[in-house]
Amino acid sequence: MPFSMDFQTAQHCVNNNNVAFFKAFSNPEHLLHLRHKKSGDTLLHLCCRCGSETVLIYFLEDLKANLEVSNNDGKRPLHDAAQYSQEGCLSILLNHGAEPNVFKRSDWTPLMLACTKQSLNAVDLLLRAGADPGIKNKDGWNSFHLASRVGNTDILSRLIAAHPEVWDTRSKNLRTPLHTAALHGRCEAISLLLSECGYEPDCVDSCGVTPFMDALRGGHVDIAKVLLKTGKVMVEREDKAGRQAIHQAAQSGQKCAVDFLVQELGVLSTVSSSRSGETPLHAAVKDGQTEMVVHLLNMGADPDAVDCHRRTALDVARACRKDACATAILQWVVK
Repeated sequence: MPFSMDFQTAQHCVNNNNVAFFKAFSNPEHLLHLRHKKSGDTLLHLCCRCGSETVLIYFLEDLKANLEVSNNDGKRPLHDAAQYSQEGCLSILLNHGAEPNVFKRSDWTPLMLACTKQSLNAVDLLLRAGADPGIKNKDGWNSFHLASRVGNTDILSRLIAAHPEVWDTRSKNLRTPLHTAALHGRCEAISLLLSECGYEPDCVDSCGVTPFMDALRGGHVDIAKVLLKTGKVMVEREDKAGRQAIHQAAQSGQKCAVDFLVQELGVLSTVSSSRSGETPLHAAVKDGQTEMVVHLLNMGADPDAVDCHRRTALDVARACRKDACATAILQWVVK
């Protein structure tokens, strides 16, 4: 066998779980120093990414490899095992004493990464090893926040069972997991969060945005209806900019959400922000939502309505260089 080996060859052997090749290698210490030039990944990282359990055990037990080695992104092998739902490698690392609560550059713990996937077993392994779902990253997100974004109710229930108060958290901009689940359209998760946790359905973040607003901004009318059934949601509530849900739905181009607000809940398509005077038509123009502009005009939006700066939607379209929106307004006006 040769005395040295390049990373690409070693990677091929790891991918094929070829432990016999490594055992026959004449310079095993060399293997522990191999790294990918750009990422800084070691062979342990590769094992945990592709699930090469036999090779991983060989490195840990025969070569006494450092299981807490980091790549250039601050990721340890445990991060990769969690991120790629490699439950066997995850179990091996934890049984060998891997620290479950380490950060990857202040952003992610292994449990956070596991909660972005669908492997309840991976989450359970980490929790039983002492992983803390209440730990927050630099943005103030904990594992429950991230699980709410994915919406796996089994994982959410497991986190609550392990730490009953884990749901009671806010990010640095005061967003709750209820906001997160609403924005990302996780209807089953919303039902669980409302029934098992103590969220106020109309809670606000630092911008005054509610989960109801977030749901409609994402076009998730089904979630908006679930929130309304609590009887604790103000349909025409304003955020700190004085905008209602219809402004946000218009700006994101969600026609189904606008139709729901106007046709089923009686919200006016011409309603103005109490602070800026903007109408939903102004909001749609700002983000270049041409189809929404036409839709609002057909619903009765007033193209002559002005904001607090005395600007019509056409003025805003020209100022923001939203040429398609400007053309749509002009064509509608001359009909």
